Amino acid sequence: MLRLRDIMTRDVISATPDMTIRDAMALLSERHVSGAPVVDGGKIVGIFSATDILALLADLNDTTPSLTFRRRRGRTAPLEDVTVDEVMTRKVQSLPPDCSVDEAAALMGKKQIHRVLVMLGDALLGIVTTSDVAKAVAEHRFRSRTYVFG
Repeated sequence: MLRLRDIMTRDVISATPDMTIRDAMALLSERHVSGAPVVDGGKIVGIFSATDILALLADLNDTTPSLTFRRRRGRTAPLEDVTVDEVMTRKVQSLPPDCSVDEAAALMGKKQIHRVLVMLGDALLGIVTTSDVAKAVAEHRFRSRTYVFG
């Protein structure tokens, strides 16, 4: 049976609660990921994703040039004024490394999330995303057997 430890990404990037949204966007973009755990003092305090950024941008009512992604005439856009702490999801979904990929996929589907942290107690070991699950399926790494008893 395929376990999370078999497909997880071990080199997990993380954001900090005091990081600005602009800096967090740059981090996600540089690493080509759509989300990351938020760590404060070595402790996981939330999870931050592109969905959180989109929700923030959708809440902006003003469309003046000062609210664009680029600075205009030295004025600071809201992306420098808002921190990860203000938009992150605080309820983090995690599973142990020996959990089956099937169980993780079911959790992600039920909770409508795209990533789950792989943790042993309070220790972050890795992260599994929907892309990791899709890759495992594409590589035929699942072994399912059907038994019929008569």
